Amino acid sequence: MGIRSTRNELKDVALLGLAYSMLNYSNDATDVLINDDLTQRLEAIKEKIRTILNMYYKNEGDRIAKLINSLDLRTINTVTHFSITAEQVGLNLLSLNLPYNERLCKVSSKNTTSRKPLSLAPVLEQFWLENKDEIWTLLDMINVSQYEKYALDSERLAYFYIEQMRAL
Repeated sequence: MGIRSTRNELKDVALLGLAYSMLNYSNDATDVLINDDLTQRLEAIKEKIRTILNMYYKNEGDRIAKLINSLDLRTINTVTHFSITAEQVGLNLLSLNLPYNERLCKVSSKNTTSRKPLSLAPVLEQFWLENKDEIWTLLDMINVSQYEKYALDSERLAYFYIEQMRAL
């Protein structure tokens, strides 16, 4: 039996799982997003996420599923107001939740408010360090294509999911 993951770590993993689901949303072998190169590069990112989920968090599946279900219940009435593509939301979830500078939270003590970074599990931090340039490149390629009109709502929805998950 391995070390039990913290709730905050599992929140990050749940968002990683949600990103994976979004990237797999139209997972038909004939589906090509913009071009074959971009589709193959997305497949490589999905494979790395799948490896992390299966190798490091397989035993935490029930706890992760509960977090995702709670997130779904919190957001069910709001997500219908966005025009998005699932791939953009998935990549935005990765690019907005995993970087160190995006992981700041408010800390209040007495009369002062400051921000401190939330820690990230080492395996997730390593994934981000190895793949951040590719994720940003893919997101940029999608956002400047025929899907440009969905970019802003996709980013807003990703932020909304992240905020709601952190509030659980």
